[in-house]
Amino acid sequence: MHEQHVTLTDGARLWVARSGHGPTPLLLCHGGPGWWDTLQEPADLLTDHATSWRWDQRGCGRSSHHGPYTIRRYLTDLDELRHHTGHDTITVLGHSWGAQLALRYVLAYPNHAKALIYVSGNGIDPVDTWRPEHQQRRTKHLGTIPDQRTAYRRGELTGPQAREAAITEWSLDYLKCSPG
Repeated sequence: MHEQHVTLTDGARLWVARSGHGPTPLLLCHGGPGWWDTLQEPADLLTDHATSWRWDQRGCGRSSHHGPYTIRRYLTDLDELRHHTGHDTITVLGHSWGAQLALRYVLAYPNHAKALIYVSGNGIDPVDTWRPEHQQRRTKHLGTIPDQRTAYRRGELTGPQAREAAITEWSLDYLKCSPG
């Protein structure tokens, strides 16, 4: 793995790590916003298939805290990183907020995007038509846990109770729910 800071045209410095030796150029976009690189393990799994570039988005982790913090600027950052890789086209993988960023990049720069890998994004439906059904299914599988979820979301739990509630909250997103 090779780590460095890349200076962008507006002077911001982004932390970037390159790994792997596969033929596919792959830029990975972490979740957040406000988080830092969390995608080393997936990059490690792809080492024979892709040359991966992971990065901390501006204002996050090891990158400089240098605004503006706008979607337009994040898209420009991503394209400047694509240029830094030396490739005209890349595959973009994004997780959570990073999936939304990757999707917006592919739509804004279609001539520079070879493919999109969209992992657990927050959806592309501007009116969230999927959310009521999703919440209904989550509630169906919770049983008596809703009070614990409410207390967790309000920050009223500590120690082992908070940990248990967090695991429950997060694991619900991975339940295999049958339709209806």
